This record gives sequence, C-alpha cells and structure tokens, in this order.
Amino acid sequence: MKTVGRSTNYYVVFYNLGKMKVSGFFYVYLKFKGVQAEDRIEIVIKTGCLGTEFITGFPKILSR
Repeated sequence: MKTVGRSTNYYVVFYNLGKMKVSGFFYVYLKFKGVQAEDRIEIVIKTGCLGTEFITGFPKILSR
C-alpha cells in the first residue's frame, strides 16, 4: 500500500509477474479471505485493447 496525498495505491507482488497495481476492492478481498504471503492463488489476467493488463473475476485459493 502506498499513499500519496489523498490517494492510496494498492500493490500485490506475484511470484512470476512481479509487483502489480490492483484495485482497492481486490486488496480488501484478499485481506477478508486472510491470504498470506505463502498461500497460492490463481487469478485471470486479461489484456485490454490499449495493452493494459487487468485482473478479472475473484482469485481462487489453491493452497494454504
């Protein structure tokens, strides 16, 4: 989490993707489910028409 002025940006570090900016809703969902650093989750990343990458759907917890 990084706060600049009044805005807050949320980041998640993925094993094979590195650091990726995510929405606040995604961040809160991971905290609600109690996902830890050693947990394995599956997410679906799509590429938009302008080359932007975004996460679709909810993450699936594979193992804890």
